[in-house]
Amino acid sequence: MTIPDPTYITEAEVAANTLITALASLSPADRTKLIQRAESQIDKYVGQQQHNPDDDNTDRVFPRMEDFDEDTGYPIVPLAVSQACLAQVEYLFTQWWGTSSISQQTVQKTVSQESIGGDGSYSATYANDGKTTGVDLLCTDAKAFLDGYVSRFVGLSVTDPDDVPPAT
Repeated sequence: MTIPDPTYITEAEVAANTLITALASLSPADRTKLIQRAESQIDKYVGQQQHNPDDDNTDRVFPRMEDFDEDTGYPIVPLAVSQACLAQVEYLFTQWWGTSSISQQTVQKTVSQESIGGDGSYSATYANDGKTTGVDLLCTDAKAFLDGYVSRFVGLSVTDPDDVPPAT
């Protein structure tokens, strides 16, 4: 398995912009691992979109078709996406990195129904039959930065009734 190199934010930018001293002091390789995981989670959250044809890294969603520098015309990753990536890296570091060798990342699933019994017993039914979605993986700050970038369209395989050949 080849995980794409970081493109939304570099490990040096994470070290320079984070306020978490322990994250800044991590090795560049460890920061890169966190960035790669964060970028994958962001891609899952925003969904597939039309990629900029001038960018070679087609393994990632960004830069999209409309993401380019006005002056140079080169594809760029929007600032909000880089900020979301930093927020997600910080979240992964504070919530998961310390136990990453012994446990999976914590996922916050939406509870659709819960019941607390008189004896203190507890049961919960999770939304989506307990399946993890892109929404469950991202922290609140990252979701806020990505507002407006989430794909709302799904490709449908429908036949246009105007293009159907007449019956013979």
